[in-house]
Amino acid sequence: MRIDLHLHSTASDGTLTPEALVDAAASLGLVAIALTDHDSVGGVAAATRAGIERGVTVVPGVELSADVPGGDCHILGYLVDVGHAPFAAWLAARREARITRGVEIVRRVNAALRSRSGAGAPQASWERVARRADLAGGGSVGRPHVADELVAVGAVTSREEAFASLLGNGMAGDVPSAKVPPAQVIAVIRDAGGVAVLAHPTYLPDFAGRLPDLVACGLGGLECLYGDYAPDVVAGLVALAGVHDLVVTGGSDFHGPSTGAGSGAIGVPLVPDSVLEALARRHGRG
Repeated sequence: MRIDLHLHSTASDGTLTPEALVDAAASLGLVAIALTDHDSVGGVAAATRAGIERGVTVVPGVELSADVPGGDCHILGYLVDVGHAPFAAWLAARREARITRGVEIVRRVNAALRSRSGAGAPQASWERVARRADLAGGGSVGRPHVADELVAVGAVTSREEAFASLLGNGMAGDVPSAKVPPAQVIAVIRDAGGVAVLAHPTYLPDFAGRLPDLVACGLGGLECLYGDYAPDVVAGLVALAGVHDLVVTGGSDFHGPSTGAGSGAIGVPLVPDSVLEALARRHGRG
């Protein structure tokens, strides 16, 4: 039986609602999913209710960003207690930091558009970006929401063009995010009763060399089944997980149709339900 432990909804930068994600998973025959929105667990309750109706187990999750020299480190938190007050407060502070960053991204992008095309250039609206991110409902704003607004006002024709011309690294909309060390992110997840898992590890420079320090901080798992990882990459990651006594997890990193994130399809790659069983055992170990 298949599962997908890495999905994003409109509670962060996905394009499908939590309910729609559950419906899609059910139609594909998945027995369990994890909702892992960025800095937000705002969609977990709705997904859980939909899962009960559709017969899909919903694992409460989140994806948090940590800062390391030379790159970003994304850490998934699984089986977190979404009602844990300190955890909720920490996430709220992170979302506030994202709002400050989002306002600055919009300001810089609009200035760049005016510089290129004059006073009549299309302009992004922060109010509409905020609605796209569902900030009023506890959502978390990011560059994809700005990209969608740029498409809507006619500044670009697609998310891809927005990132290639305005929002990518080193461009007008590349505003640094607040710096949080991996040790703090892992501690926050563990304090909320969750299991911390390194997401898409090959995206992190020298991930193998960094693993011992992350494990020492309490890392509990490694996302070995991901996106379009080739079989030899998966095999190497599984072996590395064994060396460090890390649970193996996997998921699509789906953000929505045609977004290009992760594998681009719910339930791809194939992740067996035994992965969730192993994650639950690790969670029971604390």
